[in-house]
This record gives sequence, structure tokens and C-alpha cells, in this order.
Amino acid sequence: MQIWLDSEIFKTFVYGGEMRIIYALIILMFIDMITGVAKALKNKNLWSRKSTYGFGRKILVFMIIILANIIDSTFNFNGVLVYVTVIFYLLNEALSIIENYALLGGKIPKQLREALELLQERNDAVDQLQSKVGKDEVVKIKIEKDEEK
Repeated sequence: MQIWLDSEIFKTFVYGGEMRIIYALIILMFIDMITGVAKALKNKNLWSRKSTYGFGRKILVFMIIILANIIDSTFNFNGVLVYVTVIFYLLNEALSIIENYALLGGKIPKQLREALELLQERNDAVDQLQSKVGKDEVVKIKIEKDEEK
């Protein structure tokens, strides 16, 4: 297994960055899944379909990382693009864990709680807009110019 991970094919087409941050991402994803399920159980809204969708999104994260790695190695970005991509997803998972922890009743610092509330308000606003408009509909705005007579 280690020989395959060290191969040039793997580094070019799958992941050429530091493996420790991928391991950290996997651990954070696992913790996020556990806290997400715990939150759903507490709120009595655990749905297998929603959970499956969430787990599928985690797999897609790795597909994005692979894509970033291919672009990175193709254009010789020296690992910067893939590193930034993985760090983004690490931070995203950490934020999700903190949010789940807070919704489970855990105590978090005031500033972090306020930031999470602000993000939740923005998400609620987007959800309301989508429910009014419809997810598959396109909003068209017509601007008419008054003609001077």
C-alpha cells in the first residue's frame, strides 16, 4: 500500500500533498458524522435519506481534492492549489463540528456563537428564497427604461 501511495501516478492523479492533512480531514469528517447523527437524534429528525446525502457529499469532497490535485500538477502550482483546497475542507468540517456541538447544548465562546448565528441567519434567508422561487426556477428581472416624450 505504501509503495502505491509513494508512486508518481498516485501523486499526479490522486493526491500529491502531505498525507497528514488528508488523515486529519478524514478524522474530522468522521467526528462531524458522529456529531451530526447525535444532533439529529436529539432533534428527533434522523432521516436515512438525509444522512446518505451527507455521506455522499463527503465522498464528493475527495473528488474535488483529486480534481484540485490534477489541476495543481498539470499547471505546476507546486501543491498550493491542493493544499488550499484541503485546508478549506478542514476548516469547513471543524466549523460543522462546532456547530453540531453547540446545537447539542455544548458551550462555545460568545464570539463564535454569534458568528454561527449569523451564518445560520444567512442560510435561513437563502432557504426561504429558494422555497419562494423554487429550486429549479430561474428568477428573471425585467428592467424597463422610461422613454422621454
